[in-house]
Amino acid sequence: MPAEAPAKHKGSKNASKVVSFRPPQEVLDVFWTLSDGTDEQRVAGAIKLSQLIEKSEEDVKKQILNYCKERLVRGLSSGRKFARVGFSVALTQLLRQYAELDTSDVLSTIKAKLILKGPERKTKKEVGGVYLGRAFAFSTLIKAGRLTQLSGEALSSLVEDLLKMSDKKSYLKAVCNRTIEDLIAQISSTSFEEHVWPKISSKLKWGWNSCTLDRLSLLMTCRDTFPKVTKKKFLMKHWGYPLLSEENDERLMRTILDTPQKSEILLEKILPKMLESERDVLSVWKGLGDKLTEQLQEKRTDVMLQRQLLALKIANKLLSSPGAEVEQILEIMLSPRLAKYIFHSIVKKNDPLAAAADSLCEQFCTKLKSSNYSVYDVLEKIWESEAAEVDKKKSNKINFNSNNFTRILDLLSQPEAEKYVEFLVSYVKGKEWPVVAIESGKQDKQLEYCVRQLQHIASSQLTNNTIQSTVLTFLLRLAFFQVNKTTKSIQHCEKCINFGAEDLHQQLCESAFYKCLDALSTLKTNQQSRWGQFSAYLDLMYHLAEYVQTLLTAESLKPIKEWPNEIKTEWKKLFALITKIKETAKNDKEASYNSAFMLLFLFLGFQFFTDHKMAVELLQDVYLCYEKASKGQKEKNDDEPPWVEVVTEVLLSLMSLNSHFGRVITATVFRSISSYLTPGAIALVSAVLIPKKSSADDAGGVLVEVDADDGDENPSDDEEADEPSEEESDEDKSDEEEGMDEDVDEEEEEEENVDENFRQSVKQALGEAAVDDDTSGDDIEDLPDLSDSDMFKLDDMLAEVFRLRKKGGGKKAREEKRKETANFRIKVLDLVEAIVKSERCGDFLIDLLKPLLLLMMENKPESIALVKRSTAVFKLLKSRAKGLKDTVHSVTDQKDFFKELLELAQTVTDATHLKLTSVACMIVMNLEFTGQHTGDSSAALSQCVDLLKETLVNVINKKQSKPSLSFFSSLIDLNPIRFKELSPMLVTSLQTETTKPHSKMICCSLLASLAKKSNNVNDSDKESLEKWMTKAATYVTQFILALDRAALQVMLTKDVLTLAVALQARTDIFTQSPFDVSVKKHLMDVKSAFNTDLRRLANKVISAIERSQSMSNKRKSKQKGNKRTNGDAPTEKSPAKKKRKL
Repeated sequence: MPAEAPAKHKGSKNASKVVSFRPPQEVLDVFWTLSDGTDEQRVAGAIKLSQLIEKSEEDVKKQILNYCKERLVRGLSSGRKFARVGFSVALTQLLRQYAELDTSDVLSTIKAKLILKGPERKTKKEVGGVYLGRAFAFSTLIKAGRLTQLSGEALSSLVEDLLKMSDKKSYLKAVCNRTIEDLIAQISSTSFEEHVWPKISSKLKWGWNSCTLDRLSLLMTCRDTFPKVTKKKFLMKHWGYPLLSEENDERLMRTILDTPQKSEILLEKILPKMLESERDVLSVWKGLGDKLTEQLQEKRTDVMLQRQLLALKIANKLLSSPGAEVEQILEIMLSPRLAKYIFHSIVKKNDPLAAAADSLCEQFCTKLKSSNYSVYDVLEKIWESEAAEVDKKKSNKINFNSNNFTRILDLLSQPEAEKYVEFLVSYVKGKEWPVVAIESGKQDKQLEYCVRQLQHIASSQLTNNTIQSTVLTFLLRLAFFQVNKTTKSIQHCEKCINFGAEDLHQQLCESAFYKCLDALSTLKTNQQSRWGQFSAYLDLMYHLAEYVQTLLTAESLKPIKEWPNEIKTEWKKLFALITKIKETAKNDKEASYNSAFMLLFLFLGFQFFTDHKMAVELLQDVYLCYEKASKGQKEKNDDEPPWVEVVTEVLLSLMSLNSHFGRVITATVFRSISSYLTPGAIALVSAVLIPKKSSADDAGGVLVEVDADDGDENPSDDEEADEPSEEESDEDKSDEEEGMDEDVDEEEEEEENVDENFRQSVKQALGEAAVDDDTSGDDIEDLPDLSDSDMFKLDDMLAEVFRLRKKGGGKKAREEKRKETANFRIKVLDLVEAIVKSERCGDFLIDLLKPLLLLMMENKPESIALVKRSTAVFKLLKSRAKGLKDTVHSVTDQKDFFKELLELAQTVTDATHLKLTSVACMIVMNLEFTGQHTGDSSAALSQCVDLLKETLVNVINKKQSKPSLSFFSSLIDLNPIRFKELSPMLVTSLQTETTKPHSKMICCSLLASLAKKSNNVNDSDKESLEKWMTKAATYVTQFILALDRAALQVMLTKDVLTLAVALQARTDIFTQSPFDVSVKKHLMDVKSAFNTDLRRLANKVISAIERSQSMSNKRKSKQKGNKRTNGDAPTEKSPAKKKRKL
């Protein structure tokens, strides 16, 4: 029972007797929940409060209810963050649930507790809190449905109070008007007419003067709920009728601008009402939305941003209207100022205007998809809108390169896309285009838009053979050829549209041409298989080659960059060979290498336009390779390398080009010849990927090559390299002396341009011995000679100046070279990925692991992207490693490489790199050898385990300190049963007395890893597991029983207890706990001396022993119960049974 305080004396300030009541503590605690926490917690608190009141005894229930009422009302004025919200929810809940809370009494409490005048003067913040509290209190009465219990006078007084608060505090207008709207929804027509309407009509008579959206919303609620009271005559006199007509748009616009919080009421109530009154979306947009987008110079940037955002929200709401037609929506979208926002070029992250515009465009696209309106017509209207702006000299209103325009472009059907392509091509050709006003200042920008759109359509899902042929031949003609005389017999040559060699439009067309070819080479569609897409791409490339041949042989055209005769000859030879290959490739078997060569020839052919010298040089090698491949020659006894290795070298050369198109084509060709690859070809790829040895190499130089360029880091090496060796022959010296005279003569004729800073450094080093620039030859001869000691000093100073200059100049070049090398290796990894994805992944797995591992261990700043790319390829290789077969390498190769990996593990220090090395070891061990003379795969696995065992023994016996324990643990965790041969050796080492504690720690840790459960364990494996685990459990028992609180080996004890926990987890091996009660008892005695980690492990061991004992006792009791149930009653015929029971 809650305690009651004694009554106050009559002589006190309060003359009446007041009894102070304190409810139970659990009720008081709920009030903290109501003022803090989340919305869910506050709702739960309100429910809990009502439940606590309901459960209380009847004699105090009324007191608790009254206390809660007064405290909740008083708390509504609190300035705490969520107090008003939580307390209003709780008060509403109590008013709904307890009818004994009289409404008039609650009103009296509100007026008594939430007062402005009092003995103490309130601050401005406290006054505002009281006003808000009263607004919230009135709102709770309305939400609780208590208005029907109020008298007419009380109802009128409540409305009057709300209107007064609304007038006094501007920030309360929205709350008060909203509360009155809720009140109107609950009262009868009579109550409204007699008690409410007289109060609010005086305010509504002001009409549009100083009107806000919340007051307009109140008027609309009155008119909709009680139209007989809020008469049409009243509206016509004070507001105009219809209320939301076009004539009132200007007044409504002013109301919107005068209302701080405008979005919700406008969008959710006023706009739908305007559309219901037979106004179309276009008239609403013109009356409101379009005016909000106007640029006003006197307005601040943040104010304009808010206006523009509201305009986009209005447009979004109008678009979602069910009755909105596409034509009207399109007219809204293309209104000049709104179009600028929609088709924007904003790239700033999280820009609110761009996000709203993107949302609007997305909704428009959804509406367009669901309608039958032509997307082509939409695009045409967009161009018309841009043309109209051009005529008004207001350019750049629509950005045709924007993502939103591209989003609409992607809605085209293929027939519409073909028509639109003709639309764009005709404009670029200079034909009459009725929707575009051609002006010199705007034509260039529009031409750029057209070319980029052609590129997008040709390389997107809209494309087909017709579009690809039209666009690519058009771009090729503009990028590389000029028309001297028009001809209709050749496509795209009917007009003399020409660009110069360095013209921006020519560069744009060239870039678009190669980007299209690049995108189409990897474009995936659902209509064709992978081989079908590849064949279609080859046909397209050949068609373009035919078009080039037609343009080259035509007299009315010429290349923009003149071709020498030898290049034209090379092209003829190349085109003839391509034509021959196309005719001979008739089935997939021939196409396996024919298609690869054809693609390579076509790519090199198109390189004639950019770098014909490089293309011709590479073609000579590819010609020979194709000749060998087509004849099917066997190069076993040939001194020349196999053709596939030469092609690989060519592909690596192409990878060095600064061209993504070349990179994609190279990977495609390499993938096509994967069935012909040899270890030699893979070795060429690996050679360029393997990092060079450096001082910061995590691999410690293992598996890596020495970089000849690293000598540049040390200037002294360069100086030594410049000195002639003593073994240099006299003939070489004489040859040099003969050539020196000629070099001196040439140097005398040349005038060197020496860096002025370097010149000053040399002068400073020479000091007084320096000669001025204006000193003549005769004056130089008159200068005194320097002594030998002075000369030696000058030599040292000059050498230092030259050394610093060389070092400073070479550092930047070396950095650039390293970046280029890293980028080149990233490209070459595409070839590695192609092999990993091919059927021959197993054949070259050993060759690929080496470069991938070393690349992932790079730690230079310029290698970050390279490490990420190599890691991705390594993960792909790991995912495909299961079940791979090697028909190329032998078991000896596997053993040698596994040994190299173990050597690498000895040098690596980073934990992540050690784990990667362990994964590589497991991948090699899982490899199956199926080729001739490769050896038995099981014997290969045994060899790898033996090597690992030998290395582990050396680590345990301290013959070597590395690899570290984490390497062995990571490797064993991948498949513990694979390394079961290690267990007996580890247990023996553990039991040997001479084994050092650190070595025992290693043994315990690895045995704990080996004890983990694994799949596919056969009976023989279980026997071996049981054998070594029993021995290990014996050692653990002895170790624990020998633990001494005074001489505790913390680290070793931790590893032993970890092993104990691992052994106890193997319930499939041990039916009972491997440790008895003595172990439990001793651990409980000594664990008080343990640290936190040891104590946690000891508790696990103790808990496992207790569980095992409990289960054992349950089994025994169950067995006894079965015997009593199933056994016969004791008789003289069963004396043996009686004896057993006794």
